[in-house]
Amino acid sequence: PLPRIDQVVDSTAGCEALCFLDAYSGYHQIALKESDQLATSFVTPCGVFCYTAMAFGLKNAGATFQRCMNQCLGDLVGQTVEVYVDDIVVKSKLADDLVQDLEATFDRLRANCVKLNLEKCVFGVSKGLLLGFVVSARGIEANPQKIVAITNMGPLSSVKDVQKLAGCLAALGRFVSRLGERGLPLYKLLKRDGRFEWNVEAQQALDQLKHMLTKPPILVPPREGEHLLLYVAATTQVVSAVLVVEREEEGHALKIQHPVYYISEVLTESKTRYLHIQKMIYAILIAKRKLRHYFDAHRVTVVTEHALGEVINNREATGRITKWSLELMGYDISYAPRSAIKSQILADFVAEWTETQLPQAPADLEYWVLHFDGAQNRTGSGVGVVFISPMGVMMRYAIRLHFPALNNMAEYEALLARLRIAKELGIHRLEARGDSQLVVDQVNGDAKCYNPKLAVYCEAARRAQEKFKGLGFVHLRREYNKAADELAKLASWRQPVPPGVFADDQHQPSVNFNDEAPSLGPNPDSCSAPREVPTKRG
Repeated sequence: PLPRIDQVVDSTAGCEALCFLDAYSGYHQIALKESDQLATSFVTPCGVFCYTAMAFGLKNAGATFQRCMNQCLGDLVGQTVEVYVDDIVVKSKLADDLVQDLEATFDRLRANCVKLNLEKCVFGVSKGLLLGFVVSARGIEANPQKIVAITNMGPLSSVKDVQKLAGCLAALGRFVSRLGERGLPLYKLLKRDGRFEWNVEAQQALDQLKHMLTKPPILVPPREGEHLLLYVAATTQVVSAVLVVEREEEGHALKIQHPVYYISEVLTESKTRYLHIQKMIYAILIAKRKLRHYFDAHRVTVVTEHALGEVINNREATGRITKWSLELMGYDISYAPRSAIKSQILADFVAEWTETQLPQAPADLEYWVLHFDGAQNRTGSGVGVVFISPMGVMMRYAIRLHFPALNNMAEYEALLARLRIAKELGIHRLEARGDSQLVVDQVNGDAKCYNPKLAVYCEAARRAQEKFKGLGFVHLRREYNKAADELAKLASWRQPVPPGVFADDQHQPSVNFNDEAPSLGPNPDSCSAPREVPTKRG
């Protein structure tokens, strides 16, 4: 089989001196077996002829020529020589070794009668174009011709022009941070049916990509045995990842992180319905699938503020998470919080996360903790939820409710919505903590429900207990529930959420009021019982 282009480029980058060789006439240097020559017959006005040498266009011609070159160069491949079909690169870590390396290569080629095209050969250069990338001692750079092709584009007038742009972006995708997010308005034009219309949003996306490509990053190939870091990000429609390596450099107190590879994928309609935490795990999965050669040869640490490792390694998980965890099981992947990484991070990919104060969870917890709160004001209702894993890692949610809901209804929505997510994540032991005395007492059976709608919510919360091996409801004072309270206020006021918070919109109640539970009090029509008056405002 043909070698991976990424591996050939990575192994060539970082050398001081390079020589680029090209085999003369390519496949024609390999003779065809006499019994196979008739299979290449073709008819001309002068008669019927057949090839005596391997022709271009044969199904396995590329792999056959590659195998031939590997046999010719032998143990030099991967050491001082890299070869991809008819493209040969002689690389020298030190410029003083170039002549010796080149002599050894020529001896092998001469012994096997391999001819070179002198007009296409370049000797003793510090950088050059290899398989669509510019390689040098500094690292891997984008092809300037491909960048110019994009920067010279004006407003696009047809779907065909957008397809051409998408092809150019795909060739440069390794160098663009969060390409899927930045190019999403352009990709949407490919899905529209009917009349093509170039809009302001697409023009802004194109201008932003052009600006980024004026100074593309220099990628650094990892060295043997080097530890790699993986950062992941997820939005509603796109997941992204970046693989980086950190190294000590002179003049810097902290290690400096260098990008190795950027990955981005626009999600299909079905995948956009994944939970946010599932999207981030899916980002790890696509990174592993595309960059398998890095995961095979290096130890990878996923840097995240979310409990991805605990969700993936949860033995009680079900569904797609179990399938994904089995696929990731055979690799040396660990998970670490961002605060544990003492180096200069990649500012163009990783956003700073604003931490909200929460009481410290004990390190020896054997269960998850759920903080929930609801808020209602003149702009609408919202809920805030904070999950705390057994290791103390937090996942924060701000949910905007787009239906009428009093404060106590919002409290129940916060509880029920996240109980469903906990179940999908395979969490079976959970302690739900809220500052609404009314909601906690009603669910625990210490207070009656005089409002029929709250009675339906309460019954749904009690039924949810049956789906967990351990689920308890605890009341705590509001000062110990500040994180969930602040998220609920942000959601109710429809304000932008800070980085690190999963935002969501809910358009329907979590329960069906057509199947209301029977009233447990003497006045089922009353909404003004003293304990059910909204006790706070967002």
